[in-house]
Amino acid sequence: MFDSKGLHGELYGNSGMLRSLLQGSLGYVGMDVLAPFVAFHVPYITHEEREEILLQWKKELLAVDTRTVMRMPSLDEYDETFRRQI
Repeated sequence: MFDSKGLHGELYGNSGMLRSLLQGSLGYVGMDVLAPFVAFHVPYITHEEREEILLQWKKELLAVDTRTVMRMPSLDEYDETFRRQI
């Protein structure tokens, strides 16, 4: 449901549902925004599948310094009328 051809579109990225939250709050104030960790269908999967998600989350947290930083717009890419120059 959450991809470019899905019912809801992308979850994050240039046109994703989370873009306004990630870019409009965290990116806006200059923070590096990491790509979200997403667990789908958690109430509907088995206990073992949830445990696997938690293990993956733990691995992601232990390697947080290597997680992908999402690209945010920079004023350096725009002219004085806020038109993209790059």
